[in-house]
Amino acid sequence: MAKNYFLLISYFHWALIGLSQPVQNSYGSASFGSAQDGSLTVNRKYFDKAYIDNPGIPRGLLEAVAQTKTHLRHIDPSSEPTSCTDLPPYYGIMGLINDGKGYFKNTLSAVAQYSGISPDSILQNPANSISAYSAAFSQIKHELKISSAKIEDMIPVLRYLSELPNASVGQQYAQDAELYSILVLLNDGNFMSKMGRKALPVNLGKIFGNNNLKILSGKKVTLSAYSGVVKNQN
Repeated sequence: MAKNYFLLISYFHWALIGLSQPVQNSYGSASFGSAQDGSLTVNRKYFDKAYIDNPGIPRGLLEAVAQTKTHLRHIDPSSEPTSCTDLPPYYGIMGLINDGKGYFKNTLSAVAQYSGISPDSILQNPANSISAYSAAFSQIKHELKISSAKIEDMIPVLRYLSELPNASVGQQYAQDAELYSILVLLNDGNFMSKMGRKALPVNLGKIFGNNNLKILSGKKVTLSAYSGVVKNQN
């Protein structure tokens, strides 16, 4: 229990401090790494192809997922510094997990299963990673009988493909925080313009409920180690 709580807190540190601030405040800076080294232009054709192959996925959603999880970097864990937080490494541009250490979900194997693309192939390059994730997204959407084109109706698919557990209040908050980061990007004209997409209106209140939305959009929250209660400290 103690180790799992540490992993959850480590994820908060990574997601809310390590990623959320750059994502929200620095789209044009070094944190938006792919825009600087030219790979954004290269990867755009892979995203474009994924949307052509999977027309049921709203354009811009794949980029928002990749930005939230990896800053649009294709990650090879063998060349990354070892984590000091005991968090499992993320793989590829879509930020998949191979070994969730018994706590996080093994999303690499899940995407491989639903896409029919082997884990080794997924990890080879951004094109395979994007193709596999988008194919898995479409297959899960089909299995869940979601025919709507509204992003609000696709939340169960995003939750299914999240590496984060959601059994406790604290875990639910962590998953909601990640999902919130993805959805905020879809509604951000600056980010979507850089991706070559149009901003998508998202009804965040409908997805999270107004009370939870106040917590997710708050500048400071407190998580109790004993009760798992999350409180807005605005």
